[in-house]
Amino acid sequence: MTNLEQFQASKTHCTDLGTKLQDARWEGEPNAVGNVYLDALYIEQVQDHWSEKAKARGKWCLLLGNQEWISDDLESLERELYDFAVSEGYFT
Repeated sequence: MTNLEQFQASKTHCTDLGTKLQDARWEGEPNAVGNVYLDALYIEQVQDHWSEKAKARGKWCLLLGNQEWISDDLESLERELYDFAVSEGYFT
């Protein structure tokens, strides 16, 4: 089993999440930027074109299912994403 620190160490910064993860939701929008974990999961960086309300909440955005967190606390978002990865069987 991978622990949180190993999960965090898998992080790579990506300037085009849509291409890296082949996610069509970003088509026609500026490139989504963020951190990729395990080459499959991501935390998106809030960009200038986001709403003022979103930008006021923080620098990082994590969306899992119907839950969304925007925060400056990247480590807490990484914990949420790690817990999700464990629950979904990313570590076998």
